[in-house]
Amino acid sequence: MRFSLTMVREEDLEIAGNQEPPHPQFEDVNLLPVSMGDTSFLLDPDDPSHNCDCQYNEMETDSAYSTAVVKLYAERKDLFLKSFLLGKYVCPSIGPSGIQILLEDTMSAKISIYSYIIVPIKKQLGVPVLLNFTATDNFFTCTKQAEKRILTLASCDINKLQCISADDNEKWSLVFLMSKSAGGLYRFESALHSGWFIQIMDSDMVNMQKGYLPGYVKPNTFFSLIESETTETIMRYKKS
Repeated sequence: MRFSLTMVREEDLEIAGNQEPPHPQFEDVNLLPVSMGDTSFLLDPDDPSHNCDCQYNEMETDSAYSTAVVKLYAERKDLFLKSFLLGKYVCPSIGPSGIQILLEDTMSAKISIYSYIIVPIKKQLGVPVLLNFTATDNFFTCTKQAEKRILTLASCDINKLQCISADDNEKWSLVFLMSKSAGGLYRFESALHSGWFIQIMDSDMVNMQKGYLPGYVKPNTFFSLIESETTETIMRYKKS
């Protein structure tokens, strides 16, 4: 018996699947057709080639993971997050339902942005980041409430967020995809709830809003990052 195995690139699979496999060319000699009936195969676990001159090499394979994982590599401390539309600054506020994210006229709360790289590396629409109020354990998080998505704060130790898997919904809700416009403004999309962006509400509250039609972006989804006198960048992980 003769088996022919070939390798093709992923983009060629569809083309290759519609083609006839090449047939081996035989010499013009008399051949005896042989048919195999009631055939079975036996795999010998005790090394069937120990009495012959066969040579073989051991192989190892690594499992492939399709789940996205992000790894922390940099931190920018002591920034201010400013609404482009209203010109006010993002800050925490304690209300009846707990800590909310609001806007103030003054720079009362500094922001830290933790940047991540995604593994395996793939095309994405923004940089995975965590948004944190500096010197606290309070991180921005996008959670589901009925059919809506809301922006709240969750407490977590940054040491437990060095590596985040997309399978962990609780931690993945802390991740936002930060994209930058040509004018230097930023937008933040929830990694867990794709298509939902941080935006400024009419009441000066900061919340989540479903994305709009392609080519149309409301100005209340844009923010600017303002550096303070103490702003610094810390590299935590260097890509090899």
